[in-house]
Parts: sequence; structure tokens; C-alpha cells
Amino acid sequence: MKSFLFFLCIPFLALASLTELEKIEKLIVTIEQSNVLFIRNGQPYPPTEAAQHLRTKLDQAANSWFAPKKADWTAIMFIDKIASKSSLSGKDYLIQLPDGKQVKAKDWLLEKLKIIEQSPN
Repeated sequence: MKSFLFFLCIPFLALASLTELEKIEKLIVTIEQSNVLFIRNGQPYPPTEAAQHLRTKLDQAANSWFAPKKADWTAIMFIDKIASKSSLSGKDYLIQLPDGKQVKAKDWLLEKLKIIEQSPN
């Protein structure tokens, strides 16, 4: 009987929502595996370099005395504070799509976050 109840619970376990850190990592992986260029301060970077840059920025921010602990970050905070613009120049990050069109990284990431939050984990 116990094993039967366990199997009934498995579908519900699969529906458990992602943590905010898991959402952040999925956003970074989305960039890393995409067919786009990440434009930072006017320079294009391939997706793997962009992902590494964002992970480094997140780690640096999370270790800063004035920022929340990494465990307290949300995906929206990550997009707003880390992945949207240069902390040095203040310029917006851009995503260059395969067709050459450029969009603000913030807008692109917010769309990707919607997809992540609506997808089964």
C-alpha cells in the first residue's frame, strides 16, 4: 500500500516549482545554449562567454557586503541588477537575434523567464 501511495505522489513532486536560484541558472543556460550574440558595451560576445560573465557578476554581487545573500536573489532581481546592463558604463545589454535584430537583454530574459515558469520542471 505504501508503494502505491508513493507512485501517486510522483506526479505532484514533478510539479514542484523551481527555486529562484534554479530559475536564474535556467536563464543563464538559456543564454549559453542559444543562437544569439550578447552585446555588452557595444561588443558582441558568444553565448558561452556571456553566460560565464553573468555567472561571475552574480557571484561578485552575491559576495558583496551590500547585496542580499545569493540564496535570497530572485530571477527578477538577477535580470534587473545583473543581466540587463553594464555595472561599469550603465549601458543596456542587448541580445542580437539570428536575423540580426537587436533587443534589450532585459526584455528577452523576461520573456524567457515566463517560458521557464510555465514549463514543467
